[in-house]
Amino acid sequence: MAAPDIHPRYRTISASKLIEAAGLSLKAIKDADGLTYADLGQELGKSGDMAEAYRHGSSEMSMTTFLRACLRWNGRFANSVFAMLGLKLVPLDAEHHCDRKAMTIVMRAQVAMAENLEDGLLEDDELVEDRDWIEAAGAVFDGWRQRLARIDGRSE
Repeated sequence: MAAPDIHPRYRTISASKLIEAAGLSLKAIKDADGLTYADLGQELGKSGDMAEAYRHGSSEMSMTTFLRACLRWNGRFANSVFAMLGLKLVPLDAEHHCDRKAMTIVMRAQVAMAENLEDGLLEDDELVEDRDWIEAAGAVFDGWRQRLARIDGRSE
């Protein structure tokens, strides 16, 4: 994959791409959790028809609806959108593992990715295959960042 010509932090991202990413997140949540559009709408404080419109990108979410989705599904919903902006949503009360378990999770993520990298290239489908380990390791690092913030006196 060639490097982009413009640094990601300085490029323009179209609203349609952001709306599409949010819709794909809703689809993934709907499919993974076995929800109907009515179920999605209930979680968003909207009708099932509106949830379907958000899913297909034919309607833009209000700020309140977006924040409800962030609150309900956290990074499952928002991180694909935020990643396009160079950001990430992390809960402040992330799960904390004992240090031994945390390191095991990180090492398992590394092994899973190393196995897929043996041919010298990590393909998109291999990255998707490793998603659960990547997310678990990311949660461990988020917990360590929170711990460092407490140590530094930046957080209660």
